[in-house]
Amino acid sequence: MNVSVTQENPIMVKAEISVPWESVSGVYAQSLKDVNKNAQVPGFRKGKIPTAMIKKRYMSQLLSDMSQKLVPDSLEAAIKENDIKAVGQPRLIDMELRENDCLFFVAELDVLPEIELKDFKGLTADKLIISVTDEQVDAELATKAEAGTEQNEIKDRAAISGEVVTLSVTAIDEGADETVTDLDNYELTVGDAEAHPILAGLITELKTEDAYSGLIEGAEDDSFEAWRGKKLKLYLEVKKIVSIQKPELNDDFAKAQGAENLADLKEKTRAELATAASEQDENRVDQALLTKLMEAYDFPVPDAVVRAEAQAIMQQQMAPYLQMLQQQPAAQQRSLMESMLEYCMPQAYGKVRADLVLEKIAEDLKFEVSEEEVTKELTDLLAYSDQYKSMEELRASMEERGAMLGLNEFIKRRHALKAVREAASLTLVDSLPEPAPEQEHVHGPDCDHDHEGHDHEGHEHVHGPDCNHDHEDAKA
Repeated sequence: MNVSVTQENPIMVKAEISVPWESVSGVYAQSLKDVNKNAQVPGFRKGKIPTAMIKKRYMSQLLSDMSQKLVPDSLEAAIKENDIKAVGQPRLIDMELRENDCLFFVAELDVLPEIELKDFKGLTADKLIISVTDEQVDAELATKAEAGTEQNEIKDRAAISGEVVTLSVTAIDEGADETVTDLDNYELTVGDAEAHPILAGLITELKTEDAYSGLIEGAEDDSFEAWRGKKLKLYLEVKKIVSIQKPELNDDFAKAQGAENLADLKEKTRAELATAASEQDENRVDQALLTKLMEAYDFPVPDAVVRAEAQAIMQQQMAPYLQMLQQQPAAQQRSLMESMLEYCMPQAYGKVRADLVLEKIAEDLKFEVSEEEVTKELTDLLAYSDQYKSMEELRASMEERGAMLGLNEFIKRRHALKAVREAASLTLVDSLPEPAPEQEHVHGPDCDHDHEGHDHEGHEHVHGPDCNHDHEDAKA
C-alpha cells in the first residue's frame, strides 16, 4: 500500500492512499456480484446483467460498497504507519478505482496540533491567608444542628408552641358571596410572632383532620389583603401537625458528631472549614495560573475535539434535569440540547487547549503515574458508582473500553499543573480584590466545577467510570 501524507494546516492532514490490486480484486469481484443481484436493467434478468454494463451504470454504488470494506482498514494502517495523531472522523474526499492497478482514495484527517512548549516558570498569583472566624464556626455548627433536626407528625392532640400546622384555608367574602382565599397547604408555626393571629387563635383546640367553620372579620392591616375590613365565612381543616425537634449545641450533640465535647467539636469544625477554604483557594490559584499560562499560546484545535468536549460538558450539566427534559416534546428537546451544546463550546475550547499544554508539560518533565495513584482514582470513582461492585470489576470495564489510558493522562495533567504552581511566585494576601468582569474560564484537571472533562485519549473525563469518549476513538 502506498501512502502520501501532506500537512494541509496545523490541525489537518491529507492522506492519498493506493490499495494494491491484490487486496482489491477479491472485494471488487464480490461487489460486482452483490450489485448484480439487485440491479435492474431493461431487457435483462436480475443477476444476468453483463459485467461491463454493471460497471458503467452502477460504478458509484460499487465504489460505495468497496469503500465500506476497504477504506477503514487501509486508513487505520496508514495512520499507524505514519504516526498520524488523528482525531474525529476522517473525511473521504475522492475515490477512484483503477482496474487491475489499485483503489486510490484521498482522505482528510483532523489531527492534534504540535505544541512548542513555553517557559511556565515565574507566573504570579495571589494566595489567600486562610483564617476561620468564630462566627463561621458557629454558622457551620448551626447548619449541622439543622441537619440533625427531626420532624415527628402529631395526630392525637392539638399543636403546641413551636410546632408547624398545615391547613387548608377557604375564605368567602360574605358581602360579595365570592371566594377570596382558597389554600390547600398553608403552614403556620404556633407561637411565632409572624403567625396569622386569627388562624393561630382558631387552631388551638384542633387536632389533625379536625375542621372549623365560622364568621370572622379581617383586620384593616390583615396580612391577607383580600380580608382587610371584610366579614368572611372561614373554613379550616388541619391536614398535618409536625413537631420539630432541633438538637441543642451541647456536649451530647458534640459526642454524637464524634467529638469529645462541644469545645472539641468547635476545633474540629474550624479545622474542617480551614481545609475546605484552603482547597477552594488552591483551585482558584491553579485556575488563575492556568489562565496566565495559556496567554503565551496561540494554536487552533480541531472542531471535532471541541464538540466532543462540549458534548461531555453538556451531558454532565444536563444530567440532573434529564428526566424533566424527557417529558418535553422531541423538537423542544433537540432545540434545547443544540442550544446547550453551542453554549458549552467556548468552555470546551478553553479546556481542550489547556489540556494539550498540560500534557506537553507532563511529557517534557517525563512524569510517570504510579499504581498507587491509579488505585486512588479508581477508589474515588467506585465510591461514586452504583454499577460496579468491586475495584476489579471497575478496572476491567475501563481497560476493556480503553479508558485507563485517559485516566493516566488525567493524572499526568494534574502533576503538570502542580509543577506550574510550584514554579510560580505566590503572594500571600488577607483578601482578594473585587473580581473583574467574567472572562473565559480555562479548565484544568483540578477544576471543581460541575462541567469537567471528557474521555478523549489524553483528555479523559474521569468523573464517571462509564465515560467512553476518546480523542483517538475515531481513527479509521
